[in-house]
Amino acid sequence: QKLFCRACRDERLGPPCRGCGLPAPRSSSVLAGNSVWHADCFRCAEPGCGPLGLEYHEHDGELLCTEHFVLRNAPSCARCEGPVAGGGVSALGRAWHRECFVCSDSGKPLGTGPFQVRDGLPVAHGARQTPLCAECGEPADSDRLYAMGRFHHAACFVCVHCKARIGGRRFVVHDGEPYLESCFHKVFGEPAPHAPSSHEGAGERRHYAGMVPLSLDKLGGSAGLAAFSAQHQRLLPSARRALRDQIGFYDLHAFLLTSNASRPGLVLTLSCRDHVDARAELQAALGELAPCREWGALLTSVYDTTCSRGQPWWGSLAPELPPAEPAEARREP
Repeated sequence: QKLFCRACRDERLGPPCRGCGLPAPRSSSVLAGNSVWHADCFRCAEPGCGPLGLEYHEHDGELLCTEHFVLRNAPSCARCEGPVAGGGVSALGRAWHRECFVCSDSGKPLGTGPFQVRDGLPVAHGARQTPLCAECGEPADSDRLYAMGRFHHAACFVCVHCKARIGGRRFVVHDGEPYLESCFHKVFGEPAPHAPSSHEGAGERRHYAGMVPLSLDKLGGSAGLAAFSAQHQRLLPSARRALRDQIGFYDLHAFLLTSNASRPGLVLTLSCRDHVDARAELQAALGELAPCREWGALLTSVYDTTCSRGQPWWGSLAPELPPAEPAEARREP
């Protein structure tokens, strides 16, 4: 066994291979990435890939073939979340595979031509304008009616109290929900929709509003946002009724904001008597009332905690500021 200094070692045996660390004779070694490699060690760093050729790329200290370099740096598809490694489509602020960028109505590819946006999803330009039922979310092609500013299947538009079809009968809208007149009188003891109910209690109402930021990662992308919206629309009415009847919350409404595709949010508004601590009561209801627990769990599961500053999603609720007193101009002495 002989000892060599670094210079003589490199000259007589070859410099160390960057891959395995053993001497790499110059006659059979490969120079790449400012390093020397054995021919067998000069391989793509992606497990299972083969030897590198003349074209290679360095990424995060590793050598990659062109295919895996593109895959590691490609944006994720808005629909399937797989890497879009070339030949994709850019739309709605996201990248899509061509086969994934399809009309949400027909499932047919949209290509690179014009398209429309409905509920945050792409649809073909000039696609059918059949409205969706406000209750079940399915197209209301026939046997439909228009009420409360929305279209409904006749079978879906039912009284909140007795679940009977409303059809052409007179109904009352209370807290955003339809009641047959007889049911409204039975439940609230008032024949008119805007008369004060006996169970509301005394005091002035105070209005609250809050923004719940949603995590696109937790939602699972744009497709997950549509699924969340549908599930939220299903759970909110039961939670609204429980909060109204048990806590005294009124006019609870939610609005999904998707103008910023990467930072969606849910705006909540409600009103209650001015002596009620809305945040404390809501927190208690989320733990005690079953419809509220399910609704609250849904919001918690997609809540963007990076924007929370340590507070829960209901912590963003804040009371509406009272109108400022008008100022009077005074002449200076």
